[in-house]
Amino acid sequence: MPEWLVEDGIGESRAILVDGGEVLSARLQWYGSLVAGEVADAVLIARAKGATRGTLRFPSGEEALVDGLPAQASEGAPVRAIVTRATMAESGRLKRAQAKITDLAPRPAPTLADSLRGTGFPVRKLRQFPDDPWPELAGEALDGELTFDGGAILVIPTPAMTLIDIDGALAPRALALAAVPAIARAVSQFDLGGSIGIDFPSLERKDDRRAWTRRWRRRWTIGRTSPRR
Repeated sequence: MPEWLVEDGIGESRAILVDGGEVLSARLQWYGSLVAGEVADAVLIARAKGATRGTLRFPSGEEALVDGLPAQASEGAPVRAIVTRATMAESGRLKRAQAKITDLAPRPAPTLADSLRGTGFPVRKLRQFPDDPWPELAGEALDGELTFDGGAILVIPTPAMTLIDIDGALAPRALALAAVPAIARAVSQFDLGGSIGIDFPSLERKDDRRAWTRRWRRRWTIGRTSPRR
């Protein structure tokens, strides 16, 4: 069964999901940054008149977009909020974290290990990863490129969505099918979420498009980060 290995370092925690020596997924959490699940008293620093959304500043100084503001909350007022999404990196900018108003008691950000226990896989903390794969994973994430037999995919984050481009010398049908494992790996290892657009070679025949869809669904079901049934 796959297992999460967690390494707490200086300024960050890192985790890899491994199965038989293969890295299926990777996660990174920076210390001091807002993390989903954290509850804290923040200050409302911006709100348009009559809007239910605004901007908060948390005690750490980090800002987040907030939803569900009560009518009486004005700029400068203290409000309690729960972080629902951490900051996301995009090309050339950082997308602010998101939060919503809550009446829950304040609580610190969950550790990376605590967050991963919700996936259903066992979690084991280590002093250091065996045969540390992190440099290679980080390099692939920074390059945004994963190669496969016959081609490569390029992962391009944009403000609207993450785009995945497929390139190679194989025939269009063979190239599209060969790219499926690399795409599934990229989605899991890079922790991609939100809208994802895949620009694969033109497939004129419906049965070719169905074959690609079937292979993608099968590969994603096998490789996704949830317990296998």
